[in-house]
Amino acid sequence: MPSQAPVIGVWTPWAEVLCVACHDARPGAKRLPMSFQVRADQPVEQLPHDHATTPCDGCGQLIVVPGNVAREHNLVLALKSQGIQAYLAQTGGMHSAAVVPLPGGDSLRIVESEKNPGTDQFLFSEYEGSGDARDDRNREVVGFHAALARVWSILQQRRGPTASHAFPLEQGRRP
Repeated sequence: MPSQAPVIGVWTPWAEVLCVACHDARPGAKRLPMSFQVRADQPVEQLPHDHATTPCDGCGQLIVVPGNVAREHNLVLALKSQGIQAYLAQTGGMHSAAVVPLPGGDSLRIVESEKNPGTDQFLFSEYEGSGDARDDRNREVVGFHAALARVWSILQQRRGPTASHAFPLEQGRRP
């Protein structure tokens, strides 16, 4: 059973957020470098820059990873809990994005604003199935629940007025 206190986590090149135990238990996993092992022994409060908590993909243990990754992961988990298909993607250079597939093969990518990290400001961009940006106007949304509502609004627009899926947004509830 996962412990109550958050532990240091890992953001992997395979778009997973894992505690060290789950990372090391993966078949063929390379042991984390010594520099990471030393950092993993630090108290969470002493980490050098913006970090936040999210559940480990492997065991559910609350872990601490870079803040933008945690906030995007938590957004994905909240969307999934509402029945919306979503996943966390590794977008190159170890950057991350919450991705929501859209009808017709397109996708919506949501990233934390780099202008104001740690503020729950998210940028929304739509991409064609080919991976090309459909809309280069990043739409900024402030607030975790506003981001959830924006995803729902985009899905409703894409599905049309006959879409019957309800989106019971619970205020104050986060994964």
